[in-house]
Amino acid sequence: LEKKLLQKFDDQISDIEFDKTIAKTILPMFDTIRKASFALILAVAFVAIILISNTIRITIVARRTEIGIMRLVAASNWYIRTPFILEGIMLGLIGAAIATGLVTTAYWYYLPVITSKLLFVSADALVPVQVILNELLLWTMSLGGAIGFLGSIFPVRKYLRK
Repeated sequence: LEKKLLQKFDDQISDIEFDKTIAKTILPMFDTIRKASFALILAVAFVAIILISNTIRITIVARRTEIGIMRLVAASNWYIRTPFILEGIMLGLIGAAIATGLVTTAYWYYLPVITSKLLFVSADALVPVQVILNELLLWTMSLGGAIGFLGSIFPVRKYLRK
């Protein structure tokens, strides 16, 4: 791939130099960006769990009468919990689908913009949207479902203890 890119600009390139000092300053910066991104992801996941938890709590309060009737007819705790847990998982999956759609649209839109602005980046060197979409969809939907499950299990457990 590099040879293909270099052949494309062969008449414009006279000499290639590698400066180790630039690489030594850029690599720690990438490491810092990676750690900050991970911290941001954890913060957003925590906020999503709290939002889903509050939504499920409101739903439980709204359906208090139905839950009381289910307890009177001796419904098991899991029979009462399951709809709320499924609702939390669905909320997480819907949020993940929206996030994946936004990221994919932005990637699709900005890929040509980046390649046109930067001379040293070719469209061939960047990963196509179709390749990244499958893995992105798998990860976001899995994490969205897990966050929805965690966000729904805590208020349901707390309410059913009463």
